[in-house]
Amino acid sequence: MARQKPKQVLASIILKVPRKVNSILRDSIKARLLAASFASCGSGFRIGVGCEISGNDNVIVGNNVNLGSHACILATKAKLILGDDVFFGPHVTVVTGDHRIDILDRPMASICDDEKLPENDQEVVFAGDNWVGSNAVILKGVTIGRGAVVASGAVVNKDVQDYSIVGGVPAKVIGSRLQQKDSCGQRYE
Repeated sequence: MARQKPKQVLASIILKVPRKVNSILRDSIKARLLAASFASCGSGFRIGVGCEISGNDNVIVGNNVNLGSHACILATKAKLILGDDVFFGPHVTVVTGDHRIDILDRPMASICDDEKLPENDQEVVFAGDNWVGSNAVILKGVTIGRGAVVASGAVVNKDVQDYSIVGGVPAKVIGSRLQQKDSCGQRYE
């Protein structure tokens, strides 16, 4: 197992700070420490309680990104790119990698990261202005297009087009933000 860098150790400690500590102070400190452990991070980064993040060196965060409580980010070998204005509801999971399941003469748990194939790990990209509903799962190799929305509970295993609304298992297009009405009832596209 790889040795953690000091910033990652501090970030993992902050994630476990008890709720008794002033939550605003705790969340601010936690967000700053995590931001420092990422490959890069813009301004306005916020994170909810109980988040689990691995592969911090592969996480690139834009401006005004908010990870909801109990988000699970697993970016151990491939990058996770969060553009500007990306918001997660609670319990969102993003996974940039997979396991090898094609080696039959050994238990799957015995196959280490060094034995992975290039296609086992692929970056995940959120283009920006995205909302991801609670309990959604985003899998390796997916790009969530600009302005796209992922419905609660969706499992996304394919790219999502700009301004699309996707939902279901596996996720399918269920609407478009381009066909919405403004506050006066006028359609806009």
